[in-house]
Amino acid sequence: MKHKNILFLLISSSILSLHAQGLDTISFENIVPDSGMVLNGKSGETEYRKKLNADIGNLVMPIKWDTSFGGFWAGGWAISRKSDSSTVSSNFAKHLYCAKPGTGGQIGKKAFAVGQNGSYFTIRNFNNENIQMVFKITNTSYAYNSMYFGDAFAKKFGGSSGTDPDSFVCIIRSYYKGTFIDSELVYLADFRSQNPANDYILKDWYTVGFFGARDSFAFELLSSDNGGWGMNTPAFFALDDIVIYVGENVRNTSKTRTEVYPNPTSGALVVRSNQMLSGCVIYTSSGREIYRQKMSCTDGVLFLQHLTTGIYYLTVQSQYGSETRMIQILR
Repeated sequence: MKHKNILFLLISSSILSLHAQGLDTISFENIVPDSGMVLNGKSGETEYRKKLNADIGNLVMPIKWDTSFGGFWAGGWAISRKSDSSTVSSNFAKHLYCAKPGTGGQIGKKAFAVGQNGSYFTIRNFNNENIQMVFKITNTSYAYNSMYFGDAFAKKFGGSSGTDPDSFVCIIRSYYKGTFIDSELVYLADFRSQNPANDYILKDWYTVGFFGARDSFAFELLSSDNGGWGMNTPAFFALDDIVIYVGENVRNTSKTRTEVYPNPTSGALVVRSNQMLSGCVIYTSSGREIYRQKMSCTDGVLFLQHLTTGIYYLTVQSQYGSETRMIQILR
């Protein structure tokens, strides 16, 4: 398997403006959780199912409740409306079903999904290959506070010196008709930089995008903090706003496969694509353009030593449109 260290933080405006047929958004707002706050299988639910339009099929997210020891949420997904953004000592009972951004789901919304290590969702009766999908991911308050302070089972990320190269990663694997397609890595926490000022634990909603035919997504969590019983870091994450586009123009968009590496970089950035690239633009996190370069190649090198440490957005352009990627500059 080839794991690409590429994070799809933004989907370019040209993609979002497609004449999409069969647009569906799953935001979980229609769910009425148990006791008004959480739906986790306690009342007998075995899955969350959303009927999508006829061009797509049905979205299915398994839910597993174990009746042993008085009952507990044992796997898959839970739908939550709980919110607690406070950075305090981790508390399993209080913070498990809370998203760290603190507003529930996206702005103006309250519901979202919480996934465990090994969670997956599937689009059943999928019958359209011209598809693109984006969704948002972040830490739960439980995992965030555990990494921030440490707890009875897990270490404080960075260690007592602040220099331990810790990381908490979500590997998202995509499949189509049982065949593995590709994977993306999302760093829910990253303390690998030699400069502690660049360390972070994700506390905002982060957008991931996939282009081309896929009908299943599996989520695996990996941590640098492990013990005799496996991973010590709480193996939970939050997911929201699954947006599915289907349309004739998606076929052309999905032809372009672009890689950027190394990412993070200290200056030189390789851009490689299976299509002829015509140019690239780099923006600051506030959207200000700071770099533009014409291109006429399938691969090239950008020399970005003049950029200061931080997060930037790289938009690459080809005849099939444009793609935007997050890049990180470290000094």
